[in-house]
Amino acid sequence: LHLTEGEHLVVFYSSKVDKWRLFSAYIRQGLRNGDRVVYAYPNGDSEVVRKRLKEHRIDVEKREKNGSLVLVS
Repeated sequence: LHLTEGEHLVVFYSSKVDKWRLFSAYIRQGLRNGDRVVYAYPNGDSEVVRKRLKEHRIDVEKREKNGSLVLVS
């Protein structure tokens, strides 16, 4: 899947396990490609988001520090 500037992606999932599997794969691939990834999530879910991304082998602290990952609530 290749999105160009201005395009958007909608993902439907049937469980929280599927949600995090899909989201983390998409985020990880964007980071591998050298893209800046912005993930917006519901207010109050900060620790859950960070925990789930770490469980899927994403170095959240490193990526936030270098600006390649931006988490927004």
